[in-house]
Amino acid sequence: MSETISRRSPASSQSGLTLVETLVALFLVSVVVVSLTALFTQSMRTNYRSRAATDATTIARSKVEELRALPFDAAQLDTGGALDPNAPQTGYWDGLDADGMPVSGNAVFTRLWQVVLPDVTNPDLKQITVFVRFDSPLVAQPITVQTTTLVSRV
Repeated sequence: MSETISRRSPASSQSGLTLVETLVALFLVSVVVVSLTALFTQSMRTNYRSRAATDATTIARSKVEELRALPFDAAQLDTGGALDPNAPQTGYWDGLDADGMPVSGNAVFTRLWQVVLPDVTNPDLKQITVFVRFDSPLVAQPITVQTTTLVSRV
C-alpha cells in the first residue's frame, strides 16, 4: 500500500485580499467619502442661505406690520426714506443682529423702509416698502428681501 500525500502550498490554501485589492478598495472608499463631504458642505451652505432668507423675510414683514399698526398721520409714516443700504436715511433704517434684535454696530441685517405717496392726487394712500439685506462672510452675495404694502386713511 502506498500512500500518496498531496501537499498544498500554504498560499493556495489561504483565502484573503492581496495588497492591490486592499488599495483599490481603499481608493474607492476615499472617493465616496470625498464626494459625500462635498455634498454635505453644499447642503450646509444652502440651508444657511435659506434660513437667512427666511429670517430676512420675517424681519421685513415685522416692520411692515409695525408701520401698518400706526395711525395714518403718525410721524413714522411721513413720506421719506430710501432703500439704498449704502446711503440709509436717518429715521428710516435700523441694524439688527442674527436674532433680529436692534444693534448699533456690526449688524447682520440692515433694514430700510420708505414711505411714498403712490398717487399724488390721493393723499389718503401711502405706500410702505421695506428692504432687508443680510450680510455674512459665509455667503458669496448678500441676501436681500423687499416687501411693499399700501395703507389708507380709511
